[in-house]
Amino acid sequence: MEKEKQRGIIKAFFEESSEFANNKVRFSPLTAIIGENLSGKSRLMEEISKVLINPDELNNVVIEKTEHTQFGGMICEREPLSEQEKRLARLVISIAQRRRKPLKKSVQQAGKELGLKAEKLEQFSSRFFEAINLFGLQIPLTSHKGDFTQSISVQLIVKYALFLRPGIPVFFVEEPEMHLHPQGQMHLRKVLTKFSDHAQILMTTHSPYMLVGLPWHSLVKVNPPQIEPRIRQIPKDFISRKTEFPRRLNAELAATLFARVVLLVEGETEKISIPIFAKKILQAQKADAEDLTELGVQILSINGNNFKPYLHLFSHQGFNIPWVILTDNDSADNLFRALKGISKEFSGKPPGRRLMRSILQKHNCFVMQEDFEKDFLYRTPNLVELIIKKYFPEDWKLIKARARSVKESRALMLRVMRRNKPRFAQFLASEARIDEIPRAIKRTIESVHTMAIAKTSPPDPN
Repeated sequence: MEKEKQRGIIKAFFEESSEFANNKVRFSPLTAIIGENLSGKSRLMEEISKVLINPDELNNVVIEKTEHTQFGGMICEREPLSEQEKRLARLVISIAQRRRKPLKKSVQQAGKELGLKAEKLEQFSSRFFEAINLFGLQIPLTSHKGDFTQSISVQLIVKYALFLRPGIPVFFVEEPEMHLHPQGQMHLRKVLTKFSDHAQILMTTHSPYMLVGLPWHSLVKVNPPQIEPRIRQIPKDFISRKTEFPRRLNAELAATLFARVVLLVEGETEKISIPIFAKKILQAQKADAEDLTELGVQILSINGNNFKPYLHLFSHQGFNIPWVILTDNDSADNLFRALKGISKEFSGKPPGRRLMRSILQKHNCFVMQEDFEKDFLYRTPNLVELIIKKYFPEDWKLIKARARSVKESRALMLRVMRRNKPRFAQFLASEARIDEIPRAIKRTIESVHTMAIAKTSPPDPN
C-alpha cells in the first residue's frame, strides 16, 4: 500500500442542523480531540462515524475523504464486542500475558476458527502480526471491569486484524488512557502514532501524556455550547511562525490545553508560591473554591519574559483559552510589545510606567513593582528577615557579621533569596500574612478566580 494513500486526511464540514454548525475540522493521521466534560467530544465523533458508515444517514455533516478511507470501528470500554472479536481478543491476551509471539500457523488456525475464507487468511495474519509488532508485546491489559477483552489496546489489535476490506481503516478511540499509569499512557500514545502510518486514528483524551510529542496542528479542541467557535484548530504553519516555541507538545504545555484558565508567569519562583498565596486568599474570602486546582487553573512558567508565542497560542487566533499574566516590572515593556499583535489598544510606543500598568491590567496582565524577590524585600523586610533566621540560620549569622548598614544587610538578604529561589519562595508564601502579599499577586488571583468561575472565554479585544 502506498504511503500517500495510508496518510489520507479526512475533512468535515458541519451544516445548520448540526450542533457544530458552521464549523469545519481537518483530521490528521493521528488526531487528538480535547475539551471539558460534556463539551461535545463524543458527539463530534458520533456524527462523523455515522456519516462514514452510512453517508445517507446524516445530511448535516459533509465529509471529504480519499476513496481509500473506510470506517474501521469505534474503540472504547462501552463498545460491545462481537463473539468473533471476543475470541480473537482472548488470543491477544494470552500473547500479552506470555510476552511471546505466536507461530504463524496458530494465528491462521485462529482465523479458520473465526470462519475466515482461505483467501483472507494471509491478509488477516499479516495484519495481526503487524499490530502485535507495533505494541512490541508491551500490551496494556488494564480494564476496570476485569474483562481484558474490553481493554482498548486489545480492541485496537483485534479490530485492525479483522479489517479485511480494501482501504485504510479509520478508528475512533475514546479515552485510551483509561486505567493506565503515565508510562503506560505514553507507550500507548507511541503505538498509536505508529498505527497512524497504517490507519487513521481519531481519539478523545483527558490526559496530557497522550499529547506529548504530537504536532500542534493534530489537536482539535471542542468548546462547550456557550463558547464560540465550538471547534478550535490551529493551522500547520501557526507554530512554525513563532520563535522560541517547541514545535511539538511537552507534558507541561499539553496540560494547559485542558485548563479553564492559564496563568502565565516568568519562572519557577512564581509557579511555586502563587498556589500557596491563592489558597490563603481564597480561604480568607470564603470563595467557592479552596485552591487553583479546584478552579481548573494551570500555571505555566515560560522561563523568561517572551510571552508573545504563548499569547498567540491561547488567543482567539489559537486555542482560545482564557489567560492571565503576572510579570516583573522589568518585563512590562516586552509584554506591552507582545500584546500588539492581539489588541489594537497596544499600538505606538509604550507609554509611561503607570499608564502602561493600567492598560495591561485591563487585559488581565499584572506587573509587580520590582522583581519577585525585591518586591518582598523592600515591602516586607521583617518577613524576609524572619525566614532567613528560621530556615537559613547559617546565612543569617554571616549577614549579621558582615553587614554594617541596612543597605548592606538588604543586599546580602537579596543574595540569599536569589541563591535559594525555589525553596525561599515556598517558605515566603507559607509564612506571609495576607496583608503582606503584594497587590499585583492579589489582583492576579482575583482575576483568575473571576475568569474561572465565569466558564467562558474572554471577549475578543479586537
